[in-house]
Amino acid sequence: MSYANGLNYLEVLDLRNNSLKGMIPPDLFTKPLLRSLDLSQNQLNGQLKEFQNASSSLLREMYLSENELQGPIPVSIFKIRGLNVLGLSSNQFNGTINFEMIKDTNELTTLDLSGNNFSFEVSGVNSTLFSHIGKLGLGSCNLKEIPGFLTNLMNLFHLDLSNNKIKGEIPKWIWKLGNENLVYLNLSNNMLSGFDKPIPNLSPGNLVVLDLHSNLLQGPFLMPSHSIIHLDYSHNQFSSSLPSRIFENLTYASFVSLSSNHFNGEIPFSMCETWNLFVLDLSKNHFNGSIPECLGNSNSFLKVLSLRNNELHGILPKRFAENCTLRTLDVNQNHLEGPLPRSLANCGDLEVLDVGNNFLNGSFPFWLETLPLLRVLILRSNFFGGSIIYSPSKTSFPLLQIIDLASNKFRGNLSSEWFKSWKGMMKQEKKSQSSQVLRYSYLVLTPFYYKDSVTLVNKGLNMELEKILTIFTSIDLSNNLFEGEIPEKIGDLDLLYVLNLSNNHLTGQIPSSFGKLKELGSLDLSENRLSGTIPQQLTTLTFLSVLKLSQNLLVGEIPQGNQFGTFTSAAFEGNTGLCGPPLTKTCSHALPPMEPNADSGNGTWGIDWNYYWIGFGCGGGMGLNIGFVAGTVAINIFVKGRGRGRRRRFHTYIHQ
Repeated sequence: MSYANGLNYLEVLDLRNNSLKGMIPPDLFTKPLLRSLDLSQNQLNGQLKEFQNASSSLLREMYLSENELQGPIPVSIFKIRGLNVLGLSSNQFNGTINFEMIKDTNELTTLDLSGNNFSFEVSGVNSTLFSHIGKLGLGSCNLKEIPGFLTNLMNLFHLDLSNNKIKGEIPKWIWKLGNENLVYLNLSNNMLSGFDKPIPNLSPGNLVVLDLHSNLLQGPFLMPSHSIIHLDYSHNQFSSSLPSRIFENLTYASFVSLSSNHFNGEIPFSMCETWNLFVLDLSKNHFNGSIPECLGNSNSFLKVLSLRNNELHGILPKRFAENCTLRTLDVNQNHLEGPLPRSLANCGDLEVLDVGNNFLNGSFPFWLETLPLLRVLILRSNFFGGSIIYSPSKTSFPLLQIIDLASNKFRGNLSSEWFKSWKGMMKQEKKSQSSQVLRYSYLVLTPFYYKDSVTLVNKGLNMELEKILTIFTSIDLSNNLFEGEIPEKIGDLDLLYVLNLSNNHLTGQIPSSFGKLKELGSLDLSENRLSGTIPQQLTTLTFLSVLKLSQNLLVGEIPQGNQFGTFTSAAFEGNTGLCGPPLTKTCSHALPPMEPNADSGNGTWGIDWNYYWIGFGCGGGMGLNIGFVAGTVAINIFVKGRGRGRRRRFHTYIHQ
C-alpha cells in the first residue's frame, strides 16, 4: 500500500469492498488529519505492527473487518484516545484480549471483534470501561459464558454473542440490558438450553432483532415484543403449540422462522392479521390441520412461505391474489391433496415451487410455463398423471434449472420441443451469469436474507441443497410411465448436471448427443427398454461420477476410457448383451459397423448373424435360450425388410 505515503491532508479514506492485498503500513493510522479509515472487505493480510504517537491520532472510525489480517491486535490501537468505532471482525486475529486494554479509549461506542481466534479474560472486568459502548460484537470468540460485565452497560443497544460455546440458561437480566433499550440481540449457534425463570414478558421492550437459532432451547415459548421485525427461533427443541394470538405481537415483523423444532398443533389463524410479513418459515415441525386460506389471498407482501416437513392436510389455498408477490412456496412432505390451484399463475415473481411428497393429483400444470422467473419446479411423489402437454411457445419455462416430476403417473412420449425452450440449462443463454445462491434479501440495507433449499434425490439418496446455486441444473423424470425414444434435444442442455430418466418404458437407443453434456455429473437411465450400443461419446463426459444403465436391452462392448474406467459392473448389470470390462463377460467379436444394404432399394441394413449367435448364445443353458429369443427377434426384423435371397442365406446358416 505505497499510496499511504503522503496523504497528510486526508481526512477520510474509504477503500472498502475492493481487492486490495498486502500489509497495512502502520503510519497510516497516524496521518495528521485522518479521522475515518475504512479498509474493510478486501484481501489485506499479514500482521498489524505497533505504531508510534498513537495518542496524537485524530482517528474516530477504523473499519478493518473482512480481511485476512493475522496475529495479535496492536496495543497501539487502544491508545487512540478519541476512537469511537473499531471494527475488526472476520479476520484471523489471535492472542488474548484483556479488556483492561481499552481503558484509554474512553470514547469507544462500537467494538466488533467477532469472527476471529481470540481468547478472552472476562472475569473481574471493570464494567465502567464499557460505559460508552452501544454496539458490542463478540461473536465467534470462543466464549464459554455470557460475560457478567455486561450487566451494567446502560448504553448498550446491540449485542452479538453468536457462534460461541455458551451453555446453560439465558439469564433474565439480559433482557434489561441498555436500560431496557436493547434493540438487537443475537445468541445464535451456542448451546443454550432454556430461559432463566420467571419467563420474561418482552412485549413492552424495544427488541427489533431477536436471533436465538441453533441452540438447545426448550420449555415455555418466549412471546416476542411488539417491536420485533426479525425473529428466529429455528433449530431448537421447542415442543409446544403456538399461542393462538402470537401473530398479534408480530404485526410489524418481516421475518419469522420457527423451523426445525417440535412445534405442534394448528397454525394460528392470527397470522392473517400480519400485514408486513415477507418471510414465514414454519418448516420441519409437527404442525397439523389445514393451511389458512389467507396465506394465499390476504398478505400482499409475503415473499417466502415454507411449510415443508409437517403434517398438514387438506388442500392448498384456492385463491392466490392477483397481486400475489410469492417467490417461494414450499409445502413438500405433508399430507395435502387435490389439484394445484390455477390461481398460482397470478404469482408472477414465483421462482421456487415445491409441492413434492404429498397426495396432490391432476394433470401437468402447463399453465405454470407463463411464469417468467420460475427456476425450481418439484412435483415429486404425488398422483399427477396423464401426458405432458407441449405448448408451442418459445418462452415456456425460460429460466427453469431444476425440474423433478419423479414418482408420479405421467405417461406418453417426451417431446423434443419441450426441452427446446429451457434456456436456463443452456450455456449460450447464461454466458454472463455467475454462480450465485438463490436467495431473497427481505430488508434493504441490512445483511438479512433468506436462502432457498430443496431436497433432491441423487445417487439414490436424498440430497438437501441448503444453497441452490443459480448454475445447478437437474432433470428427474424417473418412476413414471414415459415411453418412446429419448429426445436428442436433451443433448442441447449443456449446463445439465443431473439427468434421471430411470424406471420408465423408454425405448430406442441412448442419444449420442449426450456427449455434449460436458457438465453432467450423474446419469441414470436404468430400468427402461433401451437397446443398441452405449455411445462412445459418453466417454468424453469427464465430470461423470454416477452412471446407471442397468436393466435395459443394451448390447455390444462397453466403451472404455476416461470416467468409464471408474464404474463398477453394477452400472451395466441386467443387460445380457453387453460385454467387456468391468463385466466378466468377454467380447469374442467387436460389433461391426452397420452399412446400408446394397441389395435393398428401401435403405435397410445388413446384419452379421454370427455376432448375434456368439454375443447372446455363449455360456450354454440360459445363454442359449436368450440367444434363441434374440435370434428370433432378429429373424422377424430380417424377414420383414429383406428379399428372398437374403432369407435363403439365413436358412442356410441355421442349417449349418
